[in-house]
Amino acid sequence: MSLKGYIKLKIGSLLLSKRATKVVRAKAFSNFETARNIAVLFDATDTDNNTCARFLTNFFIENKIRFRALGFAKPYDVEDTTSAYSNTSFFTEKSFDITGFPIEEGLDDFIRTDFDILINICFKQNYFINSVIAFSVAKMKLGLRQNDVGYYDFMIDLNDDPFNCELFIEQLKHYLKIIKT
Repeated sequence: MSLKGYIKLKIGSLLLSKRATKVVRAKAFSNFETARNIAVLFDATDTDNNTCARFLTNFFIENKIRFRALGFAKPYDVEDTTSAYSNTSFFTEKSFDITGFPIEEGLDDFIRTDFDILINICFKQNYFINSVIAFSVAKMKLGLRQNDVGYYDFMIDLNDDPFNCELFIEQLKHYLKIIKT
């Protein structure tokens, strides 16, 4: 990470919880039957997370579920990564200003889109992904239970096991099929 990225991370981390409280959104639970648009957030810098994102987006494609994916990538990998995914956009640490606030138009559009469900499949702490979750106006925010992230409406706990993509997606499908709105 660059020095400028490190500064963004430190300043942004200090301001994130305060800024997140100002986000106005309408909370609502959805399932696969009622959700009209789903967002998937993932870390494209991690091979396991990339694989998990592909499994999940393939599930959405097979079941004709409308989705949009957003991946965090390294600045020099964005162009190479973009061609490998469909219906997916990417952001980097350069998408944030020096105070850690999103400034890129595509990222801002993603954050302001009123998704029925936002699914974070990133299993490692990442300030930039956490800030997208915090600022998002999605009706339902879903992710893996982690100790210090409090921006979710629904969390899946894998019982402190190392992250298992297949188990996470299995649990995700299970709970989003049985939730009745």
